[in-house]
Parts: sequence; structure tokens; C-alpha cells
Amino acid sequence: MDLLMGFLNLGSGFNQYQAQKAQGEYQKQMFDLNAKLAELNSQDAIRRGDQTASTLRRENKKLMGSQRAALAAQGIDIDSGSALDIQNETADLGYMDQITAKNNAWREAWGYKVEANNSLAQGNLAKSAANFSAYTSLATGGLKALDYFQKNRIKKAE
Repeated sequence: MDLLMGFLNLGSGFNQYQAQKAQGEYQKQMFDLNAKLAELNSQDAIRRGDQTASTLRRENKKLMGSQRAALAAQGIDIDSGSALDIQNETADLGYMDQITAKNNAWREAWGYKVEANNSLAQGNLAKSAANFSAYTSLATGGLKALDYFQKNRIKKAE
């Protein structure tokens, strides 16, 4: 019976070791998955920003075409003076809208990239912490078994 109790202590430590290692691996996989999803979100943000910028560029060209047609219909020289200034301002504002859309997309993407990196770091930390706990459990179980065997050996010697 004494021998059995010592091996039960050792077995218990080993079971805890396996469970904690598995838990750490699971947590790392979940954090890695979160990182992949954040990276996909980052790529999607860039894609959406590019699409928005393209839409704004098309809308701006339509607006400039409408302005040119309206000015020409009034008999105004569209390539000089105030008419040209209006068109240049429209082009500049349209360009700024495009740049703003892309900048906002890049900022959003950056946030997702930071989130991905944080998830990877958390996953590595979770796995390391679980491994430490696992080895501690294994060592504790071994020490308990050794202590149990030692105490029982002393009792038998007496």
C-alpha cells in the first residue's frame, strides 16, 4: 500500500503536467488564431480603403466633368481664370478625400497588426507559463513521492 501511495503521488504530478501542457498549447493555438484573424482584418481594411479611394476618384472625375460642362455651357473658358481655379480646387479636394480614405484604412490596419502581434505574444506567454506550471507539477509530484518513500523507508527501518 505504501508503494502504491508513492506512485499515486508521482502519477498525479504527471497527470497535472500533461493537463497543464495541453492547456498551454490550446491557449497558444487560440491566440495564434486570433492573430491570424487580426491579420486578415488588417488586409481587409487596406482593401476597403483602396476601394473607397477608387470610388472617390471616380466621383471626383464625374464632378469635375459636370463642372466643366456647366461652365462651358455658360460660354466660360474652362481652361483659364476662375474656371480653372474651381477645377483645380475640386481636384485637390478630391485628392485629399482619397488620401484621407487610404490613411484611415492604414490606421485601422495598423491597429489590427498591433492586435495580431499582441495575440502572438500572449500565446507565447501562455504556453511558457503553462510549461512552467507543468514542470513545477511534475517536480512537485516527484518530490511528494520521494518524500513519501523516504518517510516510509524511515518508518520501516525503525
